[in-house]
Amino acid sequence: MKGSRAKMSRFLAVIAVVVLVAVVALRLAQRRNIGPVATIGPEEAMGVEVIAAGLATIEERIDLGGTIEPGSEVVVTSKIPGRVVKVLASVGRKVAAGESLAEIDSAEFAALRAACTQAEIGLADARLAFQRLDSLYKQQAISRQQWEAALNAVNLAEANYQAAREHLRQAGGLAGGPNGERMILAAPQAGTVASENLDPGNLIAPGVPLVTIVDIGTVYARVGIPEHAVNKVSPGSTVDVRVESIGLTRKGRIDSVGPAPDPRTRAYPVTVVLDNPSEDVKPGMFAHILLSLGKRENALVVPRDSVVERAGKRVVYIVKPGDPVKAEERVVALGLENGQMVEVLSGVSLGEQVVTNGQHLLVDGALVKVKTAAEQGAAEQGTGEGGGKPQ
Repeated sequence: MKGSRAKMSRFLAVIAVVVLVAVVALRLAQRRNIGPVATIGPEEAMGVEVIAAGLATIEERIDLGGTIEPGSEVVVTSKIPGRVVKVLASVGRKVAAGESLAEIDSAEFAALRAACTQAEIGLADARLAFQRLDSLYKQQAISRQQWEAALNAVNLAEANYQAAREHLRQAGGLAGGPNGERMILAAPQAGTVASENLDPGNLIAPGVPLVTIVDIGTVYARVGIPEHAVNKVSPGSTVDVRVESIGLTRKGRIDSVGPAPDPRTRAYPVTVVLDNPSEDVKPGMFAHILLSLGKRENALVVPRDSVVERAGKRVVYIVKPGDPVKAEERVVALGLENGQMVEVLSGVSLGEQVVTNGQHLLVDGALVKVKTAAEQGAAEQGTGEGGGKPQ
């Protein structure tokens, strides 16, 4: 009997220990499960930087690149075959219109010149014969039919002479050499010899480029302007042309704006003309064309980086005073921009505090804390960033 009671006591003791261990384990599990939830406090405010929306003069400009081209360029060729006798042109030499570039020995030119001379003699003879007959006709010594025949002979000789002169002009026109037997290759315009392909004794063929003459007293740059800006420029507008290779910036003007875009780039062709009396701007140099797309005084502006995209809309975040301080999302309409600042047409009022750092992480109504100047400076030093802040 006593043995049974002892066994029962031990059994109850074991049960008590098991229950105690289970209770302790349950309490520990509960503490692990609810501990983090119990430590969550109120929503923390996000540190941001702000700037007051203010008034400023803003000008929107676009920088386009183009290559300088000469104001005019002509390539001189020969229309008949021949042999180069003398070269008068040289690269870099300035020439006047009609100035001799080379002398060409050409049998074809000599034949054309002889035909022109013969036609000129024929015209002189026809005129002399008509003068004699005209005198006789006035004395009624010859018939009208004879007089008209003499007049027709003059007209025919005149036509033959003009045709011979035109053939000679098309061939080269000017005669040179000791007896005028050589063809003179002449400059069709004033300018500078850019290239020449002439050597004494060499044979030349019709149509082969022999001399290139350029006029760079005026030069051009052709650029492509995007469609959003094409209606903001017009012929006659003044632009800045910067040629960095020679450290030069000069005023140019828009000569033309193409009505249709280039099918490859979708940009509209714009030609800019630049007066170049000193000829220091050379063809082939790269130029930056700075076009003004608009300028406004006393515009309401904010930093360009403060504007973010939200669901296809452009928004900024305004810090509204209160307790707690919150960020308010504003949809904005924008105007001119210059890369750093942008004009706000609606959505922001003068003096409102616009978030300039941290705006990409904000949502409407988020709690914020505006950083002090010291905190902002420390953050910039820590990230190695400095400057570039709008004032």
